[in-house]
Amino acid sequence: MDIFDFAIRHWPLVSALLVLIIILIVTEGRRVGLRFSPSSLVQAMNQDHAIVIDLRDQKLFAQGHITDSEHCSYASAKDRLPEWLKQTQSGKTIIFVDEMGTHSSTVAKMLFALGSRRHGVLQGGISTWRTQQLPLVK
Repeated sequence: MDIFDFAIRHWPLVSALLVLIIILIVTEGRRVGLRFSPSSLVQAMNQDHAIVIDLRDQKLFAQGHITDSEHCSYASAKDRLPEWLKQTQSGKTIIFVDEMGTHSSTVAKMLFALGSRRHGVLQGGISTWRTQQLPLVK
């Protein structure tokens, strides 16, 4: 029996599985918060005075970072979660940035678990920023 034959014979089960997968994807996506493209990050900084937190190590941060971004190593990010939660509760938007987007998603999920809904990540991280040839300051 091939997969298509199974799907046709058991369409209610397959349909339920697909719905559950979609719900899982949507739910996990919301836990990260907002997802910013480089252009929407610039817009959020200019219009909403969003705070950009760069989670890369100090050496990479010093080699080039987004203008006005704050440095906080990934290792010490957990200690700053209460501070960031207060900032988001007072109306500020916080955007986490790292090299590829992995660490920023992890920190964003931790902040979501504390109750923040005004935070997000730069999709693709600084590497996407560089690909679009946007400026980095030293």
